Amino acid sequence: MKLAKTMLAISLLLFSAGCESAAPPEDGIAVSRESSAAAPNPDTEPAAAETEAAETGETTHENGFAFVYNGEAIYMGEYIDGVVERLGPALDYIESESCTSAGTMKTYYYGGVEISAYAKTETDEYRIFSIILADDSVTTAEGLYIGHTQSDMVAAYGTDYQSLPGVFQYTKNGTGLKFDLEGEEIICITYTLLNI
Repeated sequence: MKLAKTMLAISLLLFSAGCESAAPPEDGIAVSRESSAAAPNPDTEPAAAETEAAETGETTHENGFAFVYNGEAIYMGEYIDGVVERLGPALDYIESESCTSAGTMKTYYYGGVEISAYAKTETDEYRIFSIILADDSVTTAEGLYIGHTQSDMVAAYGTDYQSLPGVFQYTKNGTGLKFDLEGEEIICITYTLLNI
């Protein structure tokens, strides 16, 4: 149990850095809060990632937390190339040395959103491991955005979270949804793939 708590603390600290790592481009396209909030029902709308995962034997996390951007559900562990194809060209794109896997990390910037992908080895395809909501123009599927409060977070997601001072993380089927707070205000929201 102590090891699990230690691993959670390390995970929360590593992903806390993501909110401060790189700013999205200033000329980004604003995404309405309504357009990012309508999550598909996984019981009635199977995801393309689910079909792909069944065909390849790879794991995506359709039953975990999903982020919806302009009507497109994005899952942790999903191949980034398919997501970029659905969303269209990113406003900006960078590659950097990966601190979590072999090779480079790819980060794509869309209006208010930073999507990061990794490859387990240099020959693997890149998969999404992190989505950061960078401003209040985008929301979680439950309607939370930067500027909401801890009370709003608890009303939307409940009290089943792990926390460190100023950081609250909910987990669901191998994915995490992390809220960074300053005082009572949410200042960063991050979707994560756990156990990379």
